[in-house]
Amino acid sequence: MNGAIRVGWAGNDRQKRTIKARGIDISEEGLGVLAPTPLPAGVLAQVDIGGCGMSAVARVRFCVNTAEGWHTGFEVIKCFPNDPPDFNVE
Repeated sequence: MNGAIRVGWAGNDRQKRTIKARGIDISEEGLGVLAPTPLPAGVLAQVDIGGCGMSAVARVRFCVNTAEGWHTGFEVIKCFPNDPPDFNVE
């Protein structure tokens, strides 16, 4: 996986934070990204996974500073499609 990821969460001041990150790996249970800033371990986030039409609620499991950026690991709690299904019946 090497795609655009948008991550949103509430900071300690309860203000919404949003960053763009780069996806580096994905599985049914988790997601790894390279972020431009650190995310606090344990925080719940909304993760929009570009290119696959999915969003997830995920918890930050770790965040480690590397030469490329902040390697952040998420535990996926629940996934949702980005586009709601079309329930129109004709």
